Amino acid sequence: VSANKLTTVIGNFYTNEGSIDVIVEDGFTNGEEEIPLPDAVSASSLDELKRLLADPDIDAIALTSEMEITETINVNRAVLLTGGATIITSGSNTVFTLSAEGAVIDGLRFSQKANISQSIIKVTAKNCEIRNCTFEGQYQDGNFEVTRAILPNAGVAVTVEGNTFRNIRQPGYFQGDGVILRNNYVEGTRGFVVCANNEITLEGNTFGENAVDIAIIANGANESTYKKEFYDDVRALSEKNNGAFVENQYSKTSAIGNGDSKALSDALKNATTIELLAGTFELSEGVTIPAGKTVNGSSRDEVTLSMAEHTGNSWAVTLAGTLKNVSVIYDTERGAGTAWTTNPGGILFNAGGRLEGCRVAYFRNGLYANNIDGITISNNIVDANRTGIQFANAVGATVTYNTFSNNETMGVLLQDLDPTGEAPKSIIVTDNVFDGNWFSDFENRWATEYPVDLSDNTFTKGSVVLKVQDSTGEPGGDATFTKPASQVANIVTALEKNVKYD
Repeated sequence: VSANKLTTVIGNFYTNEGSIDVIVEDGFTNGEEEIPLPDAVSASSLDELKRLLADPDIDAIALTSEMEITETINVNRAVLLTGGATIITSGSNTVFTLSAEGAVIDGLRFSQKANISQSIIKVTAKNCEIRNCTFEGQYQDGNFEVTRAILPNAGVAVTVEGNTFRNIRQPGYFQGDGVILRNNYVEGTRGFVVCANNEITLEGNTFGENAVDIAIIANGANESTYKKEFYDDVRALSEKNNGAFVENQYSKTSAIGNGDSKALSDALKNATTIELLAGTFELSEGVTIPAGKTVNGSSRDEVTLSMAEHTGNSWAVTLAGTLKNVSVIYDTERGAGTAWTTNPGGILFNAGGRLEGCRVAYFRNGLYANNIDGITISNNIVDANRTGIQFANAVGATVTYNTFSNNETMGVLLQDLDPTGEAPKSIIVTDNVFDGNWFSDFENRWATEYPVDLSDNTFTKGSVVLKVQDSTGEPGGDATFTKPASQVANIVTALEKNVKYD
């Protein structure tokens, strides 16, 4: 009679008479059963490791001492290599090749001492695992060597879990359906490389500073082979991996979390669409969003581009593309109403620039454009600047569904600074809210007629609403300033019929 308390009772009773009672005192449990690893045989030298690998009866080998390996060790059976030993490597040869299905490396430390191209672990068989290991190399950004900690063959599935990668050019290059990259830490690398035509699971990974955290490369993918269900939603992929900088080279989209300003600057070089996760992106210098590119935050309440205080003239964002759903803030200790000695600006528009769903605050000029066309400004909050919008000379723009509030001088200013003789472009200013802008809500400083559709806007009762002001004038700091009764708005005919008052 034999009793296996985890599974069943097997009785073999070979007799012609008699009886037997079988009692199992501790029966099944409802909780998870921990399956123990096989007992590991220790190896304290490379020669011992080789000898034990050659013994088919040994299922687990514990490396107990530091050893240097400059040759390739072929793990050609389903064995566990474990232990806390450090493997030192300094050549270009692969350290381990996992050529048997089910081979596992767990808990080893790999230290690459030479700045040379090398693949530390190659995987040629399916369903191998590399877990809880540490890989450290000599890579620094700009080096030409190509070291990969893990390099599976094309089409080979491997599980890479709980590892740490530091200063290795690539933690791994993966091009096999069923690859799992889970709960690893990566720093000082060029990130995981995964191929867009393979179904690769990435989750729970954490990243320090890398050139890119997860690079999804095209690898010859086309419309029929691209695994869009895995890689199209770069924002979700970043969220699954603790705000990783994800670069999808196939779709030319990126996602960035953790307020990684360097990643934002890098992404603008390669991606056409950039998704920003919640956080504050500190800008020591401004960023440029070229035509055809979009930067989209999760919401202006969650994502902030914070421009550091400057001693000279500066712009947080130069915009020819599209900026959506972020707050753009000037990080200054200046008190409202005090003199400006510099000219920090929020958004400098180039032709075709589009601003949607954003907040812009605390700048000398929140939004600025000079003699350009095709601007769209929609659903934004422009508040607590010196001037909300300044359009200099001939500007063509559509300004709709925004709120201009508590700006120290004007909400919107049309300023004819340097007439070129060019006919004014069309400006549409409709369905906006103006509230508490001190000197004026909407001001036209053009000496001649400027075609403006100013209709269906809401102005707060009692606010100084509309002005025509000599361009040589400048509002002062006297809060008791009163609008001259003789001012006449030359903006549109029968203006009062087109304006709603709150």
